[in-house]
Amino acid sequence: MTNEPLSPAEVAARVRPYVAARTVGDIALTLDDTHIGLRNGYWRIPIRPSREPNPLFPYYEALADIEDEVQEKEGIKVTMASGDPLTDEE
Repeated sequence: MTNEPLSPAEVAARVRPYVAARTVGDIALTLDDTHIGLRNGYWRIPIRPSREPNPLFPYYEALADIEDEVQEKEGIKVTMASGDPLTDEE
């Protein structure tokens, strides 16, 4: 894991490509960089789906995969947090 101090903006810049590259079916994922924060040694990264996922399992599985990928390739401890969908359409 990285020991260098990072700002929320730096974390967002390093995590954003992993989020942008991932979709869940036809649902796009967006990083909400206005609410990134460091909690208990992990960066909490809010992720907003383009619409409400249904079923939820593939969505949460994608978030876990992003966490693993970022931690492995970037060395940053992260927790992906589900945010509100960008639209209320289902």
